[in-house]
Amino acid sequence: IPSLAKLNHDAIPLLDQTRQLSSCTNNVLLPFAMSKIPDPDFPANSDQFYKQAPRALVGLAGESRTNDSNSGMFHVEVGAGPFTVAQTDGAGEQIFGQSPYPIEATRPAKPSSRPVDRPGVPCETQQAPDLHAPTQLATSGLIDQTTQTPIVDPTKMAPDIRKLHENGVLIAQRIQSMFKRQKQGLPIVDPLVNPDFKQQDEIAKALGLKWDGPNLVDLKTGK
Repeated sequence: IPSLAKLNHDAIPLLDQTRQLSSCTNNVLLPFAMSKIPDPDFPANSDQFYKQAPRALVGLAGESRTNDSNSGMFHVEVGAGPFTVAQTDGAGEQIFGQSPYPIEATRPAKPSSRPVDRPGVPCETQQAPDLHAPTQLATSGLIDQTTQTPIVDPTKMAPDIRKLHENGVLIAQRIQSMFKRQKQGLPIVDPLVNPDFKQQDEIAKALGLKWDGPNLVDLKTGK
């Protein structure tokens, strides 16, 4: 009996902490997890937080699933385009990347200051995070010190570099044509599998097709 009485007495602080955790979960954490992430640009992604948040974990779990004797194989998505994006990070170092379009805006907008840290305020009395993220236009000049600069004019490139540039553009256009025909259920020639233009022409001819610049055309129908 004395030991049980002591346990009950010593458990009072723990029970108080448990009550605060339960109240925080019911009043703040659970409503936040059930709230939707409003995204006017991509309405299909405007779903509840607890459904959207774990999606990144699926990609992380599957990125290195395929392995061979050398190492793990990572699936990456490469982006490029006619605009060079230069960004200065918090350490003062510049990071460069390519973008198909100039940066028009960002969401959420970069806050002017960090949120106030209130460690002494109980979680159960705090306001749930607001997922209505404001948009910040590029014209505001506040988007992470990011600028967009068009790449060099192809007409001003050296002849050999200009030829590489033109070939790269042509391959990109042929890839677009290939995907268009693939959706229509028509025979295709993959420029990525056969990057040599002569090989592409030979394979297309064997299939009764021909390359008309960036487009693949059927020799019989002309389509």
